[in-house]
Amino acid sequence: MITTDLRTRIAGLMPQARDELAELVAIRSVADPRRFPPEEGARAARWVRGKFSELGFTDTFLAETADGSQAVIGSRECSAPAAPTVLLYAHYDVQPPLDEAAWLTPPFRLTEVNGRWYGRGTADCKGNILVHLTALRALGAEVPVNLKLVIEGSEEQGTGGPWPPERFRGDAEVLDGVSLLGDGSVADMLWARPAVTILGIDCPPVQGSAAAITPRAAARLNLRIPPGMTAERARIALTEHLHAIAPWGVRATVETEATGEAFRAATDGPAHRAIGAAMREAYGTPMTLLGQGGSIPLCNVLADTYPDAELILMGVEEPQALIHAPNESVDPNEIAAMALTEALFLRNYASARM
Repeated sequence: MITTDLRTRIAGLMPQARDELAELVAIRSVADPRRFPPEEGARAARWVRGKFSELGFTDTFLAETADGSQAVIGSRECSAPAAPTVLLYAHYDVQPPLDEAAWLTPPFRLTEVNGRWYGRGTADCKGNILVHLTALRALGAEVPVNLKLVIEGSEEQGTGGPWPPERFRGDAEVLDGVSLLGDGSVADMLWARPAVTILGIDCPPVQGSAAAITPRAAARLNLRIPPGMTAERARIALTEHLHAIAPWGVRATVETEATGEAFRAATDGPAHRAIGAAMREAYGTPMTLLGQGGSIPLCNVLADTYPDAELILMGVEEPQALIHAPNESVDPNEIAAMALTEALFLRNYASARM
């Protein structure tokens, strides 16, 4: 099958991709049982399992994980006896919508605005589930590799690149006159060094507040660590720092919610060469490598368990997607281009290894 045929097939599959992404976005699969019913996550897992079962993953099952979520596990073999194996990964859980009043469209209803599809999870990471489905449908039975599948439901519990500062300010919508925190390059600040973000603060809201001294407050912090630093070392350093800077003799208590190690992928193997060739063909421009703050925890497990495997992290997320924030969206052209990239990779990877 030549590339133009694949591109045409994927274009024809995009209306189905939109309808299915709308179904998946409507499932409020936020992995936080304190605010959203866990039944929504289970419903998303069943949806994912059903779609991949239709595409030849006939042994798919739902695996209960330690945090109570379900991962969709499956496989699909090809006829070639010496074919390589490719594992397809994504996650169906999403970040909470945060302030729903800040959304221009309903967060759990896919809505098209100016050519983009808006809704929580349209990009991160339900859009990538549709990339897998669309690529496999375009290839049909012509997949010359063995396939494994892991679609999990708790990744969100567990971003730097070669951006010039002014381009980054524009992508991040930083207001004029507001300084970027830290120093060095954008890549240094977002990926190569530790970075702390305040995710939330508990204190009396302005509305309903009283003329009384507040005896306590709390905050939830996220510390992203770079490759070369262990999570335990970073945890100890942050804890000691918070105790040291507490003013006026304030009693500070620090509790660790979860930790995860940094990950750095090797980029010199045949799989990376094959994905680079596929991206050049799909996008018409060379692939760019960049670091991103926030590792997928499963990466280190896979790297430790299968040290010879190559891990490739890619997806439909780009600066305008506003992942994790209100008004998340995806460009459908990005879903189509990524589906073509994946289809080309799956078609050509076996021969690229020789």
